Amino acid sequence: MKSWTSDKPDGLFKGADALAVCSGRHDENQSYSKTSCLHDWLFGAYFADFFIIICAKDIHFLGSTRKIALLQPLQKSEESFSIHLHTLKKDDTVAVFDAVKRDIAASRQGKQLGTLSKEKIQPGTFTALWQEFLSSSGFEQIDISAGIGKVFALKDSSEQEKVRMASSLSHKAMSWFQSQMENLIEKEKTIAHSAFASKVEKQILEKFADFKISGVQKDEIDLAYTPIVMSGSKFDLKLSAQSDDSPFNPSVIITSIGVRYSSYCSNLSRTFLINSSPTINANYKLLVHAFDEGLKEMVPKKKCCDVYNAVQKYIKEKAPQLADSLLKNFGSGIGLEFKETFAQLTAQSTRVIEAGMVFNFRVGFENLTNTDAKSTVKTYALLVADTILVTAEGNSPLTSECEKQFKQVSYTFNTETEQDDRSGRAKPAPVALPDEPVGARRTRPPEQTAVVDDPEHREHQKKLADELNRQAQQRLLGQKRGRQADSEQSVNLDHIVAYENVTQMPKASPNKIHVDMDRQCVLLPINGTLVPFHIATIKNVTNPEETNQGATNFTLRINFVSPPSSESWVTEAINQEKAFVKQLSFRCSSSANFNNIFRQIKELRKRYGQKVAEIKDKEDLIEQADLVLCKGKPHARLRDVQMRPNMPGARRTQGELQAHQNGFRFVSNKGQQVDMLYSNVKHAFLQPAHNDVIVLVHFNLKHPIMLGRKKLEDIQFFSEVMEQSSDLSVTRGDAYDEEQHERQMKTRENKRFKDFCDSVSELHLLEFDAPYPELGFMGVAGKTNSLIQPTAHCVVDLMEWPPTVIDLSEIELVSLERVDFSLRNFDMVIVFKDYKKPVQTITSIPKDKIDDIKRWLNQMNIKYYEGRISLQWASIMKHITADPKAFFEEGGWSFLGAEKSDSDAGSDSDKSEEFKPTQKEDEVDSEGSDSEYSAADSDEDSVASLSEDEEGMDWDQLEQQAKEEDAGMSEDEEDRPSKKQKSTSTAPSKKQTSKK
Repeated sequence: MKSWTSDKPDGLFKGADALAVCSGRHDENQSYSKTSCLHDWLFGAYFADFFIIICAKDIHFLGSTRKIALLQPLQKSEESFSIHLHTLKKDDTVAVFDAVKRDIAASRQGKQLGTLSKEKIQPGTFTALWQEFLSSSGFEQIDISAGIGKVFALKDSSEQEKVRMASSLSHKAMSWFQSQMENLIEKEKTIAHSAFASKVEKQILEKFADFKISGVQKDEIDLAYTPIVMSGSKFDLKLSAQSDDSPFNPSVIITSIGVRYSSYCSNLSRTFLINSSPTINANYKLLVHAFDEGLKEMVPKKKCCDVYNAVQKYIKEKAPQLADSLLKNFGSGIGLEFKETFAQLTAQSTRVIEAGMVFNFRVGFENLTNTDAKSTVKTYALLVADTILVTAEGNSPLTSECEKQFKQVSYTFNTETEQDDRSGRAKPAPVALPDEPVGARRTRPPEQTAVVDDPEHREHQKKLADELNRQAQQRLLGQKRGRQADSEQSVNLDHIVAYENVTQMPKASPNKIHVDMDRQCVLLPINGTLVPFHIATIKNVTNPEETNQGATNFTLRINFVSPPSSESWVTEAINQEKAFVKQLSFRCSSSANFNNIFRQIKELRKRYGQKVAEIKDKEDLIEQADLVLCKGKPHARLRDVQMRPNMPGARRTQGELQAHQNGFRFVSNKGQQVDMLYSNVKHAFLQPAHNDVIVLVHFNLKHPIMLGRKKLEDIQFFSEVMEQSSDLSVTRGDAYDEEQHERQMKTRENKRFKDFCDSVSELHLLEFDAPYPELGFMGVAGKTNSLIQPTAHCVVDLMEWPPTVIDLSEIELVSLERVDFSLRNFDMVIVFKDYKKPVQTITSIPKDKIDDIKRWLNQMNIKYYEGRISLQWASIMKHITADPKAFFEEGGWSFLGAEKSDSDAGSDSDKSEEFKPTQKEDEVDSEGSDSEYSAADSDEDSVASLSEDEEGMDWDQLEQQAKEEDAGMSEDEEDRPSKKQKSTSTAPSKKQTSKK
């Protein structure tokens, strides 16, 4: 309303005197029409057979009885214009249309009626009558699409948040696609483009919870379009493109994903390069740089054509031969409409960019020819697209977390495959750390740049540090602050009732302490009356023996749970004539009764503590759905596997793991069962037996399950591929045959587990992650020194029990401690985004692995700090959570980098400044050096003389020489003072030494 009334006569609304929007029957193919988007914007849903007429002083809504009833609250709003609600009936439409016609004629000049004339109206109950009314009304109809488009283009904070949520879903979906693509390539599987796109669609709509985005509502998620997957030599970069049925070709891969959240759209496109030629690599890097150049112009007060011209200018300067292959349209606005035609990024668009606009910015090359004769790709295309929010300060790419730099999207596989005699399949290329993210098997480059000398590495870590503080501050300060008292003092007593009435209290002497074990209550005599106190209110109890003037008194002192005096609400309670009993003391001359009461209270506290701990352990347990069994045989099964942990009371649990419709079931040989739902699996791992004695599948759960009385967050099934111990008394066959048998058994078990995981993955979209032993390092994450191995999404140690599973997405930062040239090992401390969670420490990591770990952390976009000392992390985390605002005002996590910078400065000064001793120090050093190294020199001389003379000496001579040396050594020991005498005696001065 305000946009129209403030518009100029020659503006976007073209001087319309009134506005009218008509909707017919709902058509899913027109979900992005301006009529549909206007309904979503106003009502949150599409109203079929509905009419909106906006006049200068009146707004009319015409529709069915049900729709008008939903709008009744609008009539109570206090606005400068009147709102009229009209119920349409087949026999009473003429009177309603006549009333509307009078208000249109009275609005402004009453001649021009603005409509969305370019949109096709689907036939409805009243649409034909409306068209007849417009034809006979005599009003001139003008199109107002540009005016409505301007309203949609500028988005407020709530609309921006919806686009941001949609962008996060697109980013997570693209990351999921990338991991699936890597698995397909590694396993050398084939799949049609359309089938791959359907898997992505299913993941977004049905398994969005795996993306771990807080606040997402399932009913609000939809697809902006069906995901597009293209590869090989056939590419279509139009927005209307679709995935075809041709097979997936690991060469040049273009993927586009658009997610719609609460009716607001986002878009994301990436190009992935597999074993690409140098020409393709160079063109892609050029495209990314051109994209960044255009992004610089997408700021307020610039025009849309400025963005297009900046990209085109850069391409013409750097590679003019590619200018003709550049797309002619670099996108448009995006929001309720997937393509907002109001603001298009073309050479002819003169729309001014304003803060609050959101753009689907897409730059690409099409119909490119690859001149590399060795490459199998002859025709290809390149595309990059992001959702960009324009802010008052510049712009904010909402999908920038999905990396588009060449290093993040390029993959190099070893083409010189080596056939395995047993399997007949090609061995995969080794995994390498530098310059490549985990998740793809790549070849190691011939030379690696040291981390300390890599400027790109340092710059990336600097950006991660800034982003770390910003995101952590928003996350912590955005959380609702509540009172976080100490666990011993923060007891919720609202639900605790000792006795509902007096009649339930036991009949006992009013002058004696009584412990009611059944009611978990202690009755204390106060002024001749028994007062009950629930055991939850008692903090502790002591029974000291006191002596006063020769008489022995026995005291029973009971301390109660009370809030700290610093709490403001304690003062308020006292002001309201409320008080807290902190301690009660009772004395008597006999200890028999007090000792008995003391033991009873202790026992009652122990029982209650165990009960509370058991309840607390079950707080994070959720009621899971029932397992739906397959009709007939399970989809897949693993026979003769062992489970960790064991069943309660069993030393070994062996049985069968079955895959059913919605989960797993393990059935032991004794008939015991354990069920796990696919939806409750957070991470699934398959670890083949390479240099280990077992092959295993491991499940890390989102919500723990109960096994007996224990909670399980991890459960593992494994099979031994060789005997872990051997009986040497048993006669064995040929060692070669035994080794051959073990090799065959290992191959057979690895294949059996792999086939099981492949079947589950294909049928239920549960992906199994595999550790990368080439990236592993030795360390102590639990109790023993073991191999810590990264995976695509985690860091794991699955061989030891309990296992270690660290989700990379939950890591806030990593602190490398005890990093010193004099030490052979260092420690790694992992701080989680949940600051209430204790940090994870991995100790005793070999020093030669530090550069590899740094490169890996950098590629995983994890900020790390380095220091020489071990920090007290419990105190640090307590300080941060106590006052997050003050922590980030003081610089946040940058304090970890201060120690490193100081140490660097110290090392530089040590190198630049040479130590110059004084004259006294020089004399002492010279004396010390003579005495210190004289023995070593004499030993070297004796060894040299021995080596020269030993050829001419026989055994008798050598024995005689050894006796003489022993005799001389014993005389020296008699003359040498003992250590005790040396430490207690006064050291002689230099003058005394010289006289001697």
